Order: sequence, then structure tokens, then C-alpha cells
Amino acid sequence: MNKYIMLLCLMTQPVYAGDLIFKAGFENRGLVSGTVNGLTASGLSLQLNHGPNLEFLTIDENGSFTFFGEVDIGFSWTVAINTQPIGQSCTLQGNSGTMAPGGANTLVVDCADGSNNWDEMNWDQGNWQ
Repeated sequence: MNKYIMLLCLMTQPVYAGDLIFKAGFENRGLVSGTVNGLTASGLSLQLNHGPNLEFLTIDENGSFTFFGEVDIGFSWTVAINTQPIGQSCTLQGNSGTMAPGGANTLVVDCADGSNNWDEMNWDQGNWQ
């Protein structure tokens, strides 16, 4: 009988969010983030591909950035440059991986002046024709 009375008391008490216990380390998704260096122009756009999801992020200044889309732990992700900044050329390092608990902060974008201009290669010379 005492067990039923205690159960009845527990069921009649309201439960608040502050009463719940949350423990770190049980998240099943993480974020992809990184750092941009040498960016002096606008127009840099990165593309995050994780499974069937595609996300684009425009970056206009040096420093840290984070994609908004969460990647499930254990799933692959890849970042590519969607558009280069005006008058600059950027390269990526650490731009793919498998999501681990705590997220992925391995992406580095390095930008330098000058863009890749195929006309400078003189494709008309030699046996390229």
C-alpha cells in the first residue's frame, strides 16, 4: 500500500526542466568549424556536404566560423570552396572527415592575393592545341 501512495505522490508532482539531469557527452551530432586566414576581399563561399544535406556559408572576414548544420556522429562530411573571394585565391586544409563527439574544428582556409587565371598559362604554346 505504501508503494502505491508514494507512486501516486510522484505522479501528481509537476516536473520542470530544471529538475531534469543533462550530462555532457551524450550528444549525437556535432558542428564543423574552422578558421580563415589572409582574407582581404568579399565573396568567399564555402559548401558543407554531409550526406544528403548541403549548406553554404559566406565569409567576409578573417577568424573563426561555424557551419549551422549538425552532422551525425560517425557520418562523413566534406567542405569545398563554392566561390573564391574577388581577386584572391583560397585553399583548404582539413576539409573532410568523420564526425566525432565534440565536433570537428580542423578546417583551415588560407587566402592569398591573386586568383587562378588560366590565360596566364599560355595554353597556345607547345602541343596543347
